[in-house]
Parts: sequence; structure tokens; C-alpha cells
Amino acid sequence: MRGISLILLTSLLLFAAACSKTEANSELEFKQELQIIFFTDERQYEYEAPYYEAIIHLKKKFPEEFKNMLVLSPQKAERYFKKFKIKKSPAIVVLHKQETIAKVQGEHKKDKIIEPISAALTELSEQNLPK
Repeated sequence: MRGISLILLTSLLLFAAACSKTEANSELEFKQELQIIFFTDERQYEYEAPYYEAIIHLKKKFPEEFKNMLVLSPQKAERYFKKFKIKKSPAIVVLHKQETIAKVQGEHKKDKIIEPISAALTELSEQNLPK
């Protein structure tokens, strides 16, 4: 059963990655004040399963915030590791006005991924700041 859910989650993320907007040039351009970036590496799906579950959970709670989430594959992600201080995939970075306000990277359980991302997005919405 867990294998089926992992396959479904992987398929969902790959579909989302195909629909995601990424810039063709070497520099990402953020048009929104709030930007969520998921650094993925499908080759390490066993570490990514909790991230997929967390993204699904967070998308339900913050649908507008996740609407323009960028998904960066390994080929594109590695050039941004230094900029966002990422050591390895998987990772999620939340930017507000191009400043990192939350980041989770490496192997974690779903709840440890959800907590900092949810806290940052909740704080932004409570401040009524434009996203």
C-alpha cells in the first residue's frame, strides 16, 4: 500500500513539475512577493515522500500561496544551492520579497517539514502583508 501511495505522490509531483513555471535563462525571476521553491531529486524518492505529503497538506491549507510553486529538478536546482544555502535536495524554500523566511532541507518526517513552512505562511497572513 505504501508503495502505491509513493508512486501516486511521485506522479503528482512530476505532473506538478511539468506544469510549473521555471525560467529558461540562468537566473530565476520572481514576479510574486511570495515564492515557494521545491528542490527535487527524483532519484532519491525515498527521502522525498514526506515532502510530497507535506506539500499536499500545505496546499490544502494555503492554496493561493502554493499556486505558483516552482519545482526545480536536479539539473536546474544545483545552480541555486549556494544562493539559497541548500546543501542537498530535497528542500523547500519560502521567499518573501526575495528574502528567505522558511527553509527545510534534507531528510525529515512530514510534520517537521510542515511546521516551519506553515508557521511562516501563517505569520505572513496574520500580518496581512501582500503576498
